[in-house]
Amino acid sequence: MPYSYLDEDTNEVVEGVSSVVLSSRLNPESGGLMWVEEEDSAETYKNVVSMSQMTSMLRDLDRNAAYEHGIRRGIEKFIATHHRRPIAMLAARHGAEHVYACEMFQTMADIAGAVIDANGLCDKVTVFSLRSTQLTVPEHLPVRADMMVSELFDSLLLGEGLLPTLAHARAHLLTPDAVVIPQHATVFAKLVASDTLYRMNSFDQTHIDSLALARSKDAWKCTGGARVALPLHINTIPDVVDLTEVVP
Repeated sequence: MPYSYLDEDTNEVVEGVSSVVLSSRLNPESGGLMWVEEEDSAETYKNVVSMSQMTSMLRDLDRNAAYEHGIRRGIEKFIATHHRRPIAMLAARHGAEHVYACEMFQTMADIAGAVIDANGLCDKVTVFSLRSTQLTVPEHLPVRADMMVSELFDSLLLGEGLLPTLAHARAHLLTPDAVVIPQHATVFAKLVASDTLYRMNSFDQTHIDSLALARSKDAWKCTGGARVALPLHINTIPDVVDLTEVVP
């Protein structure tokens, strides 16, 4: 946030930039959202991290094991093909010469640095608090990388901008024959019935507190916002009935 003020002692204008942490709160007067400055930024960041999906990802043992298996196989494949040790984006423990990791959220980048230090890998891993699309060669990476490991996957597979990020990496950060992990993905789905899911974007009532509700013919076209899919764990919904088998 830019600021300026007049120094009364020198009669000069002092200018600079300061950073503040803002959070959205419900305005009790207007009913809308308002921005409030958080006095304890460290505590705010800690709460954001603890409540984010990042922590559940770190505790997902199956997911992490699958990534480690893919990294190990990818490095073995690269060594067998190129007869040398790769410069990887991840997996220093499995033979990479150096790892360049990106985490745009500064607090998570700091945590990553502390974990790397605790595991004695500071000489093999460099963490940038940047988007991967902000990295350049040779400013950040001394040479193009031989391998890229991407975690830009969500419940919709491509919802976090994987394709443009990968395109940028291939154009600016990777060698032409670089190994990309994961190399492919399959989405599995099934049809289910659930009153709970039904009520997330519809309702059966025609009156609320004696107030009549009218629905137009276009009501079912309303998805409740731009995000038409909600990430959730289906096993937490008690009334789900499977209508089909799981299919790719």
